[in-house]
Amino acid sequence: MSVVLAAVGVWGSMSAHADTMTIYKVTELLIGPKSDVTLYSSAKAINKGGKTAVEYGYSVSGFAAASCAKAACTQIPELQVRSFPATSPAGINDAGHVTGSSFAGFTTHAFLWNGTQSIDLGGLPEDGCNGCMLDSYGRDINNKGQVVGVAYNLSGSARAFLYKDALMRNLGTLGGDFSAAYALNDKGDIVGVSTQSTGEQHAFLYRAGSMSDLGTLGGTHSAAFGVNELRQIVGCSTLVGDTEQRAFLHQQGAMTPLPSLGGNDACAMGINRNGWAVGYASDGVNPNPRGVLWQPGALVIDLNTRLDAKTGKNWVITEARAINDNGLIVATGEHNGITRAALLTPVQVEVPSATLQ
Repeated sequence: MSVVLAAVGVWGSMSAHADTMTIYKVTELLIGPKSDVTLYSSAKAINKGGKTAVEYGYSVSGFAAASCAKAACTQIPELQVRSFPATSPAGINDAGHVTGSSFAGFTTHAFLWNGTQSIDLGGLPEDGCNGCMLDSYGRDINNKGQVVGVAYNLSGSARAFLYKDALMRNLGTLGGDFSAAYALNDKGDIVGVSTQSTGEQHAFLYRAGSMSDLGTLGGTHSAAFGVNELRQIVGCSTLVGDTEQRAFLHQQGAMTPLPSLGGNDACAMGINRNGWAVGYASDGVNPNPRGVLWQPGALVIDLNTRLDAKTGKNWVITEARAINDNGLIVATGEHNGITRAALLTPVQVEVPSATLQ
């Protein structure tokens, strides 16, 4: 079994004398018959206990949200039942509560599913009816039940929001006319992307009532998609010239590029408490991106080189979306050519001592 070796990451290098290696058993996540080639699913989030949030549906007849415990998936109720569902999950906390977006009559609203019912979080309170006529989209939820995402104001501009104490708050921008929040931790640190007054889009950190610009890796665009309890932030940024995008780790005030697989596109989508980050990267060879893992003390790993031979047969993991503290990864890939979500469960196997050289 081969391991993709790229430039040494910011966390160090891998031992050349390891006698065990992590491979991943693949569990397909789906509601409906796996044999139905018109049915897709995509991974969105995972919590500490391994429960996942997954979107599934048919490309021509709507999409729905599901909460999955391993392969057992349950549909999350819509805000408004309709013949063509339009509900998508985005984040899940350790209690199994899920946020996302759902059709709510004349608008789409962020929701919070508490395990029993889906609660309409409304929109920005600018229209006289608690945002009932304004769109909003939940993107993440922490263990305090706080939700972040993106909501539209009366002018039609997108704003990052924080839903806390039954109120949706506009977090503002970096000086431009757009912002969106993608993740938060239990400390209340919020990360996302916003435009500056110049029109450039930069990753931001919102903390203690203030939004700060995290900068870029030299280009004009960056965005942050994950933050852990150590305030390590991950995302992606363009380089000088904006022809290449790299994943980054931001910590202690500095943004550092993460190693690539040799292609010109990579992005980190999530990070756990141990500093393990996941996302996708192009390798300059395969037409589709590859789901990857950046691990402290290790090199960037193409997860397709670590799939269990039996359960990973005919799978190509194209994006690793999130990773929990136990190393379980929720990902999206192509299974026999069909887009499907998957749970990747780490298993230690013995290997010859020179395998990881």
